[in-house]
Amino acid sequence: MGFFDALGNLAGAAVKTGLTPIALAKDVAKIMMGEDPTATEEHIKSIGENLEKAGDELMP
Repeated sequence: MGFFDALGNLAGAAVKTGLTPIALAKDVAKIMMGEDPTATEEHIKSIGENLEKAGDELMP
């Protein structure tokens, strides 16, 4: 199942990458409201985690 798990993680990372502009817009809104922008950072960390899991599945 490793290959299919890796494929799922890669697909998840691709979808999340496509949604990055939404996280950026959310952070811009937070900055305008005087809050700390954290959405983009958390989003990018999540993409990295998906890619790391995919790498671990493909190269144990």
